Amino acid sequence: MYLDAHTHVLSKSSEIKSIISLDPRNEQFSDLDHHFFTLGLHPWYIAEVSLDKVFAKIASLRSHPNFLGLGECGLDRHRSDDFELQIKIFKQQLDYAQKNGINLVVIHCVRAFADLLEVLKESKYRGQLFFHDYNGNVETTQSLMAYASYFSFGYKLKNATTKAFKSFQFLPMDRIFLETDDYGITIEEVYHLASEIKKITLSDLKIQMEKNLNIMQNKIS
Repeated sequence: MYLDAHTHVLSKSSEIKSIISLDPRNEQFSDLDHHFFTLGLHPWYIAEVSLDKVFAKIASLRSHPNFLGLGECGLDRHRSDDFELQIKIFKQQLDYAQKNGINLVVIHCVRAFADLLEVLKESKYRGQLFFHDYNGNVETTQSLMAYASYFSFGYKLKNATTKAFKSFQFLPMDRIFLETDDYGITIEEVYHLASEIKKITLSDLKIQMEKNLNIMQNKIS
């Protein structure tokens, strides 16, 4: 079984277990009984959806057995025109997760790790942090490892010059997940890249990813 730890595209394969990042702009969600899922307000959509609406939807889904956590949320300096609002909304989501006992937050961070570390220092949130499509350098990775952090990688593993590739080499296997996001790469491709980089068999890699998921689930339950 392959684990796709962060995706927006549902797989029809019985060989793939997915964690779907739901889009809060949609009124209806499908296949929640067949996939794990998370829900939060992405920094790209803060002008399109009210945070109150997102929190109400999270509250309605909290009891679902496949609900894993809040997210994705975070900071993206490519959308710097609303960056101060992004910080405010991100802080509010961390506060909501802390107050409501949500023990996993999925984070989107693009060119804003210094800002994100400042927010984390100020925040009272002490649950698990899941950095999807991670692309921080090794120094940033070391700083984030002081928190209860996981790092998920996908198509950037195709390029050995990326910060993601170098951090992936550095990280221990129990902090790693693999994903497709929405980049058009298959999870099978990502697993083969990861197995080559880490010099681990595909079979052992699958076992490790399943183990990481089980440990993460135990920590957030």
